[in-house]
Amino acid sequence: MEWFILAGIRDSVSVFSWDGSSWSSNLTPDNLGPEDSPAAISIEVFNNELYMAIEQHPEYDLQVLKYNGSTWDTISSDGDGMIASGSVYDPKLENINGTLYLHYRIDDVLYIRHLEGTGWVTDLVWEQEWLSDIELVKSASQLYFSSGSASSDFDGGVYRVDNATIVTSLIPDEHKEWFTMGAIGLTADAPAKPEKAEITLELYCNVINELRALLMENYWDQLKGKTYKEAKDFQKSNPEYIDYPEYKDTREVVGSFAMKKAME
Repeated sequence: MEWFILAGIRDSVSVFSWDGSSWSSNLTPDNLGPEDSPAAISIEVFNNELYMAIEQHPEYDLQVLKYNGSTWDTISSDGDGMIASGSVYDPKLENINGTLYLHYRIDDVLYIRHLEGTGWVTDLVWEQEWLSDIELVKSASQLYFSSGSASSDFDGGVYRVDNATIVTSLIPDEHKEWFTMGAIGLTADAPAKPEKAEITLELYCNVINELRALLMENYWDQLKGKTYKEAKDFQKSNPEYIDYPEYKDTREVVGSFAMKKAME
């Protein structure tokens, strides 16, 4: 198994591979294309190959590249591998059930796409202000995603992708406050009976309160007529946690990031 790690500090990015005994030299010696620095980066292994999405600052263009063992190949019809131009934010690559997905925002519009051959097929184009911290999951052929919020005017939530332009919210309005900070982890378990997918799908979201995680367990049980766990109930049995209305964001990670992927 070969491991890849991506790390960045402020205006540079480096990718290294680990073969079990030693680290390679930097696989991105020329900062990958444009002279401008990367603002956000995501890596993923798909079909035993390493892919990378780069949000290039200051134009905020989106570039996707694939590592062939010695150089980086472009993924798109143009020579630079540019997927979108201008005001692109929060790109993320995800290998879900053997399909490579790419999601990102352009201003207030969320794009979810997947790779077919050397082209990108659009799964969703959906406009919503204040989206943040998108997490994507798939159960059978059904896509779901969660979003946090960048404003008090939007509570975030979890959504089912119905078609390329329409989504269905799975969180009742009175409880969307649980998801304001976005999902730290969102997973889907395929149901035993496919016809029961919508009511037996298990999704879990964490909300961060002063760097401590709250777990919203089995929230969708209420879709089957069962009770769900509210914030006040959780706090009553776990007094060391702070309830949502007293939330204070004490995290401060600026200009640095790291992620690790494994290739068989």
